[in-house]
Formats: sequence, structure tokens, C-alpha cells
Amino acid sequence: MIQLFNHYKIYGGIGALGARLFWGCTNELEKIRFDETEDIPVAVTRDIILLYSDSARLVSRLQAPLRNDFMGKHPRSEFPEGMSISFFDTDQKPHTQLRADFGVIWQHSGTLNVYGHVELKSKDGSVLKTEELTWDNKLKKIYTSRPIEILDEGRMLTGQGLVADENFEEYIILIPTGTFSIKE
Repeated sequence: MIQLFNHYKIYGGIGALGARLFWGCTNELEKIRFDETEDIPVAVTRDIILLYSDSARLVSRLQAPLRNDFMGKHPRSEFPEGMSISFFDTDQKPHTQLRADFGVIWQHSGTLNVYGHVELKSKDGSVLKTEELTWDNKLKKIYTSRPIEILDEGRMLTGQGLVADENFEEYIILIPTGTFSIKE
């Protein structure tokens, strides 16, 4: 009788465990759906080179050691270990180069924000240095409100804030500072 009771205990325990597993499994999508409020990357890519083209013409080449892609309410690609971008003219020659310690490309607007030791070089040799810069793809403008330095034709220009065309050929320093020579 004790041996029969032990079999019932074993089979009863296995049956109870099986029932628990069967009824414990659900297919409720709400419980397994991605929480958009969480700020975790959905994709991580190392040592990347991205080529952007338009109508079979190379527009830019982005290189970075790390890319984190985020979805949710504010989809974006972050480059936390730095990035460099070369922009090409219609003859497929680089006309502007950008380098920064950190970058973010916002998916909805196409806007690029870069931070930390930002350096922008134009094809004529002008070099912009700042700590923060925004590249607005829709407006085709580059701007910052941070302090800037521009090495242009052997002269150093400094100031607070800048607005420029996307090729960095024409620019306005919002608040110029320093010593300037004026032609009479």
C-alpha cells in the first residue's frame, strides 16, 4: 500500500507540474512587447563603414568604431566612441570632413548632433573647431551656439555661435570675439 501511495505521489506530482506549466504559458503580446520607454539599444554594430548614396551617387561615408541603434519614441543611431564623416561633391571627391568624439543621427529628422572635439574641414582648407555642432539635413545648414575657432586662410577667427551652409563655404559667426584686421 505504501508503494502504491508513492507511485500516486510521483505521478500526481508530475501531473501537477505539467498542469502548472500548461496553464502557466500564455501568449499575451502585452507581456512580451518591447517597452518603448526603455532606453536600450536594439542593435549594436562595431567597426562600421556606412556609405550613403543618392541616385547611384556617393553622398557621404561614415566610419565609427561603435554604433548603437535605438527605437521607440526617439529613434536614433548613437556613435559613443566617436565618428568621422566625409561628404562628397558631384564629382565623387570629398568636399567636407567631420570628426567628433560622440554623434547622434535622429531618424525622423535626419539631423546629426556631434559633441566633443568637433572638427570640420572644408575643401578650401578652412577648419572649424567647437565642442558641439548640429547638421540639419532639411535646412542644409550647420550651426552651434557654443564657442568656436576657425582657421581660415592663415587667420584665426573666434566667437560664440555659428551658422553655415552645409559645405562650410559661407558662414556667419554670431558673436565674433578677438582681434580682427579690417581692410579700408
